[in-house]
Amino acid sequence: MSKLEYYVMTYNINTREMEWENLFGHAYVYEASVRLARKFLRDKKSFKYKDYWDNVVYTGWDAYIKHLRIIMLSVWSKVEYEISVGPPFPRDTDNFEKIDWYDQIIRNINIVGREVIRHVKELNHERKTASSSV
Repeated sequence: MSKLEYYVMTYNINTREMEWENLFGHAYVYEASVRLARKFLRDKKSFKYKDYWDNVVYTGWDAYIKHLRIIMLSVWSKVEYEISVGPPFPRDTDNFEKIDWYDQIIRNINIVGREVIRHVKELNHERKTASSSV
C-alpha cells in the first residue's frame, strides 16, 4: 500500500530547526480527507457544496475541492504550523511574512485532492483483492 504524503515546512521549537512534516501524519486531516474522497467517489455527479456566503452551489470536482479546503483549515493559523519567510540576508524582520501549513497546501489543493483520491482508489483495490483471496 502506498502512503499518502504531502510535506509542509515547519519550525520545531524544541530542536530549533526547520523540518518537513507530512500533512497526512495528522489523524484528523488524513481520516477526514479519506472519508471525503470516498463520499465523492461514490457519486461524483451529485456531489455538492453550497457556499452560503456567495449563494453558489458547486458540484463535482469543484465541490470536492471546496470541502477539502475546509478540512485543511484545521491546520490554519496555529503557531506550531507557522514559519516566517523573508529575504535571505535581512537587516530587520519587517519584510518577513508568516506562512502556515494552510498557505503551503492551498496553492496545490488540486494536486492534494487528486492524490487523496488516488490513495482511496488504491485502498479500495487492496480491500477487494484481500476479500477475494479469502
